[in-house]
Amino acid sequence: IKIVIFIVIVVIVIVIAIAIAIVTVIVIVIFIIVIVIFIFIFIVIVIFIFVVIVIFIFIIIFIVIVIVRVFVVVVVVVAFLLLLLLVIISVIIIQLLFVELFLQLIVVVFSLIQ
Repeated sequence: IKIVIFIVIVVIVIVIAIAIAIVTVIVIVIFIIVIVIFIFIFIVIVIFIFVVIVIFIFIIIFIVIVIVRVFVVVVVVVAFLLLLLLVIISVIIIQLLFVELFLQLIVVVFSLIQ
């Protein structure tokens, strides 16, 4: 009877030990899985933030380049138009001066004739 009780106690102890070992392994595995998931989520979030920041920077650079291009084009066009306007005005002034001189010449010629 003592031997049977001893065997039963040993079996119970072994079962409890195996159960504790299994629970420990399961807890460790769950803990590792949770850590891996957290690390994965962290890496994904970091990569996502990095990608968003890079995309944002590229968008800003693109917008700046477009604005600069538009600005340069506008400045060139305005400068060209101003230059054209200047040329037209100077031509008109020169023509008016020539007309003035021509009229004065006519007046001088008429006065000389008379």
